[in-house]
Amino acid sequence: MSPLLALLLSVLLCTSLAAAFEVFAFLLEAEASVWAALPWHRLATICLAGWLDPALVAAAHEAGVRVVFIANYPKEELLNASHRAAWVGEQVAYARRHGLDGVNFDFEEPVAVGGAESRAYTRLVKEAVATFHRQLPGSQVSVDVAWAPGAIDGRGYQYARLGRLADRLFVMGYDEQSQMWGEGPCQARANSPIRQTFQGVREYLRLGVDPGKLILGVPWYGYRYPCEHLEDGVCSIKEVPFRGCNCTDAAGKEFPYSQVLDMLAMSEGGRGWDGASATPTFTYGEDSQEFQVWYDDPQSLAIKYQVAKDLGLAGAGFWTANFLNYSDPAMVDSMWSIIPK
Repeated sequence: MSPLLALLLSVLLCTSLAAAFEVFAFLLEAEASVWAALPWHRLATICLAGWLDPALVAAAHEAGVRVVFIANYPKEELLNASHRAAWVGEQVAYARRHGLDGVNFDFEEPVAVGGAESRAYTRLVKEAVATFHRQLPGSQVSVDVAWAPGAIDGRGYQYARLGRLADRLFVMGYDEQSQMWGEGPCQARANSPIRQTFQGVREYLRLGVDPGKLILGVPWYGYRYPCEHLEDGVCSIKEVPFRGCNCTDAAGKEFPYSQVLDMLAMSEGGRGWDGASATPTFTYGEDSQEFQVWYDDPQSLAIKYQVAKDLGLAGAGFWTANFLNYSDPAMVDSMWSIIPK
């Protein structure tokens, strides 16, 4: 065999063995007209956020898509071993009863780094993974984590251990302004700035988390901030404290991508682009109030997806698949078509 032919065969083999880029989509309660319009062939996992539709589960399974559900655990019971065991049993029973394929942990409570509650949360995840895998072979246990493992918002979890235990870590690369540290007045900022997002991802990798377990979560929504003062494009916002920080994104409000586009149509200046964060933004006025909106769109999301793929992550996901107008084919195609395969 010639060296050139050997090289070509090697490339073809590597390409065929390369894992597909997974898509993990959260889904709020939706009518069948919405979920039936999802491009099922692009999905690996649907995570139902607080609801259930047997018809959706059947459609997903027919398309070869896993269906999991969000579960949360009461912080005050973390140190209660018997409560943990009973709770895990209830989650497995729920999944089996409804033909679901796993569970997603969305625990976001503050716990002290190295404290008893942090260790107990790790034990809870360990117990859940073992029980789900034993009783529902092939099931998936995923854990939602902050955009970085540095005790964001007081979440001092054992991230390296969680990464070893869970089948997937869903890195929530959004709501990154839940605490806006820095001097000066509070200002509207990007929800998912590119450098900060991937700084966090790289910190997970430095902890030894397998990139093939990481799902990069991105926002299919934006924040609208009422400006207390607007000058030279800087929108000063009201102080709204959260967990010890005076400046937070709680001064704004989340809006689905489809509604953000409606607001954009009202902007005289149109869509702008912040190069530092690789994020679109615009300002507009309504009822004598000036607003500044920071959001993600196909341009900003395509950058994030590609970096995630280049880093060898398992895939990407979003909050949430509902946030499009599925009667608008152009909008739907623009957001789904950019996700790598």
